[in-house]
Amino acid sequence: MEEEEVVKEGEEATEEDWPHFLRLSYLSIRCCPKLTRIPLFPTLEGGLLLEKTSGQALVRTMKMKAVVRTALVAPLSKLKEMIIAGIDDLESLPEEGICNLTSLQEFVIWECPRLASLPPAMRHLTSLPSLRVNDCEKLTERCKEEDWPNISHIPYILLNYKELQNLGTEVFLFSSAIYYAIQSLLTKLSFFPPSCMDRRATMIEAARCYALPLL
Repeated sequence: MEEEEVVKEGEEATEEDWPHFLRLSYLSIRCCPKLTRIPLFPTLEGGLLLEKTSGQALVRTMKMKAVVRTALVAPLSKLKEMIIAGIDDLESLPEEGICNLTSLQEFVIWECPRLASLPPAMRHLTSLPSLRVNDCEKLTERCKEEDWPNISHIPYILLNYKELQNLGTEVFLFSSAIYYAIQSLLTKLSFFPPSCMDRRATMIEAARCYALPLL
């Protein structure tokens, strides 16, 4: 993993000046609510999972202009799976950044209370097969009404664990959703000692609470 020199505390930098990971394909950041300054990640190709952390790095990455690796590449244009969960400071997704997500196959938004809408640029994601929005009160209501024209082309839409649209498409990728469910399960199990006799019952209950709503 390579990265550019980190910007010093207090310095101002544009998205292009900000340090960024050069060869990262997957990125998972969980339970780091105070982590606001990290290198950006425009060249991700596999998956992105941000849970209970700041959304600043995501917004900065989406606002970047094209980056050079072996060729000129739009930020996150090769990203296939994205889960953003429990991000309290995320209020909007940049219009210009959404347009770049042309390879996205899974888009999951979970417990982002301040995120109030999905921009019109969502209409450009004509290859996106699956959108799931859970426990986002403002956003779920907007998706049913004002934002519906922005997402109505997506074959499978799940809002608060209920199917809003299912056109019978069978090309969904569930690897990130399953990964998130497993990670949540392991987090819950970590609070119990290995000698716990009721560990199996705990696992079943955790799977019911965490995994089933995602599948």
